[in-house]
Amino acid sequence: MQCNDTVNMQQQMDKFLKEKKQECSALLIDIENYNSAIKDFGPMFVDGAMDWFLYRISECLKDLLMFIMREGKSSFFILMNKMDSDVADVIEKAMKNCYMGEKGGKRVVPVCRIGVASGVFDDFEDAIQKAGKALAVAKKYSRKIYYYHDAIDGVVVSRAKPYIPSNHGECNIEFLAFSASLLANAISIKSSVNLLIGMIGIGFDVNSVLINEYNMDNGTMDESYLWVKEDGIVKPDKVSWDYNQWDGFMKGFDRDGFMAIEDTSVGFSERDKSFFDEKGIKAAINCLLYSGTKLNGYISLCDCERTRKWTEYEKRTIYELSKLIAAFLDKRRGIREDRRAIEQLSIDPLTSLMSFPLFMQEASKQYSKNSGSDVCAVTYADVNNFAYVNENFGFFEGNKILTMFANKLNEHPQIGCRVSADRFLTFCHSADRETIINTVSAINDDVNAQIRARFPVSDLRITTGIYFLNPEGDDIQSGIEKANAIRKMIKNDRSQSYAVYTEELNEKKKKELEIIGSVHNAIKDGEIVAYLQPKYSLSTQEVLGAEALARWCKKDGTMMSPADFIPLLERVGYIVDVDYCIYEQVLQCLARWKKEGKKLIPISVNFSRKHTNNPNFVDNVCELAEKYGVDRKYIEIEITESTISDNDAMIRNIDNLRKSGFKVDIDDFGTGYSSLDMLMDIPVDIVKIDKRFIDKSDSEKGRVYIKQIADLISASRKDIIFEGVETQKQADFLLDSGYSKIQGYYFDAPIPIGNFEIKYMN
Repeated sequence: MQCNDTVNMQQQMDKFLKEKKQECSALLIDIENYNSAIKDFGPMFVDGAMDWFLYRISECLKDLLMFIMREGKSSFFILMNKMDSDVADVIEKAMKNCYMGEKGGKRVVPVCRIGVASGVFDDFEDAIQKAGKALAVAKKYSRKIYYYHDAIDGVVVSRAKPYIPSNHGECNIEFLAFSASLLANAISIKSSVNLLIGMIGIGFDVNSVLINEYNMDNGTMDESYLWVKEDGIVKPDKVSWDYNQWDGFMKGFDRDGFMAIEDTSVGFSERDKSFFDEKGIKAAINCLLYSGTKLNGYISLCDCERTRKWTEYEKRTIYELSKLIAAFLDKRRGIREDRRAIEQLSIDPLTSLMSFPLFMQEASKQYSKNSGSDVCAVTYADVNNFAYVNENFGFFEGNKILTMFANKLNEHPQIGCRVSADRFLTFCHSADRETIINTVSAINDDVNAQIRARFPVSDLRITTGIYFLNPEGDDIQSGIEKANAIRKMIKNDRSQSYAVYTEELNEKKKKELEIIGSVHNAIKDGEIVAYLQPKYSLSTQEVLGAEALARWCKKDGTMMSPADFIPLLERVGYIVDVDYCIYEQVLQCLARWKKEGKKLIPISVNFSRKHTNNPNFVDNVCELAEKYGVDRKYIEIEITESTISDNDAMIRNIDNLRKSGFKVDIDDFGTGYSSLDMLMDIPVDIVKIDKRFIDKSDSEKGRVYIKQIADLISASRKDIIFEGVETQKQADFLLDSGYSKIQGYYFDAPIPIGNFEIKYMN
């Protein structure tokens, strides 16, 4: 049974389980793409989609089902006879028939995880807790279904009251209110109408619901939306009906445009009957969709299983629904007509560039005329973070940027268009690729410089994707899609203002996007972990400290190379989150060592130059140390040489960190362009000399050079650590030169914290 009162449902299940004491299966199903659907289609739409899912599950499991209810916002609880092993397949089949909108031209279906518990349950709470534990494991390890056993950890399951339309009064007022809200708040018009006709079909127990729209151009009715009981939302056939040719169909409507057919074999011409027989329709409700006196189409509910006497309640509800749908379709028709009128304009009034239809026409014409002597390309550009200007400075300032960029495009021999608010297309051709690339680069550099001068603290900039057309297989449309694809891939990369599409680069960017998109989940799931590499004294033969280094250890046991993710995350700015993740693990480690009475050693933690942009950087570092009760003398803040070069803000941060009790290291010294003279003035405690210096110790000249550099750094009263020491020969040279503090594979590689404790802390 199904109930919209969760308390009553739980009481009934409690009573059933306590009295029957029979073996059952409890399922907890969670819809994983619930939140993304909310974002794409709105809460009202998704609430209706959940009811659809509830109905489909009920239908597919009806032979086994005892109780089913919507248990939370995105979850369902089912109690059923002990199931066989293919329940996941049954639920997956039900999902394919469900509907959660359309995105990018593709239908969205629910994606779920299932927790299952089987046995004799004490009560409702026992059943749902065990199924909830199994669901937690299924979600944690990305399994479609997981079965409960005693060893797994528990979860707390939320409660929520589901929406179930009631049936009372002259018509279903509650369902009408829901429908009005769904249509009024539609984010995706097509998805909302599809969801509504599906709910109508389910609610009125018919075999199909069809909306045909009137085509003003040729006077026909064209199928627009179709729901079928067995298949759910389906793509309508491209069929147009000339309703004037139907003998009895139009005559059957009353003056309100309503017709209820209880038996299609009675009262129709032979031609109309043959149509009903062909479609298998035994009963139907048809209602014309009017806006004022203008006919927009009609909605049809068809019952193919039985003749039926439609109740006044059903007829009234459908009639009221038809008026809602008619008003909505009329609004949509007006939007389409307005858009069509705008598209007919040949010139964009703001930028004086071509409209998109004219651009496609002219670009295709020029491309077809190209004899192959010239290289042809499509570019797709946009203004990153453009909303910043409109929101903070107004549309007038935003329009200035758009016209500035358009004017630059017009200075060059190419066809250009503003395809939408801040996005631009060009078609260009030249004798060689370099000319096109150089032109794009020059335009972007010029406009970006003007933008920086006008809005110095913003992240506004032009990003352009370039695709060189292959005359043997590409058309303008495919060129636009690929240029746009590469543009989107570099959108968050501040180091690139343009990129050229290649299959290799496309694959590389996809991989990079996958890394960028998964790093925050990796942090949350504990995949980003701190490894410690010891710092060692050659003279005293003891561990002096350690450096914390980030490692990405995946759940499948593989490890991603730091070279594959650190530079990428540095480029897009996500390295900041990784830095804090490692810093917090180090603080937790030091706090635990202190509690366990271990001898504490200083640990250095790397912080990127990206922290320069955060005015609260020093406060954040201090607050976390306070949170874990760690003495700041055991934390060394490690920054690279390039971070402080010409960076007054970071130098101020370093000074404040040292005043707060932290030591500061310069990492990779010698890889940048800092002078030894500058080193005298920088407020740091330790200089870590890069591996490339010690690699020069094989020659006498190199050894002299290294010693002189080290002596000069020592003169600035900075402590020195040599990085990348790998051989006995290198270690002996440093010790002979009076420098004993080293870090590198000669002593040990970076290792997990647990291994470090076993080797060095016991």
